[in-house]
Amino acid sequence: EHWKALAQTLASDTAGSEHAGTLVYLSIPPSVYKSTAALVNKYLRPASGWLRVIFEKPFGEDLDSAKDLAAGLSAELAEEEIYR
Repeated sequence: EHWKALAQTLASDTAGSEHAGTLVYLSIPPSVYKSTAALVNKYLRPASGWLRVIFEKPFGEDLDSAKDLAAGLSAELAEEEIYR
């Protein structure tokens, strides 16, 4: 519900203007990266323009967990949209 409200706020704030893109900076635990990426994709992806999502480090606890996180994110976001 909060994501939907945020999407509506962003839409109203940019209404009538040329929308270049959306930047989302997340300082959240890695355990919620995948679910948050799905919500960003569902609610915050702009109809036009670019999307960039920055995930604050740490990005996993080891190589295997980092690969797992990367795979989960790539299911929702394109590689060029993800900044780690």
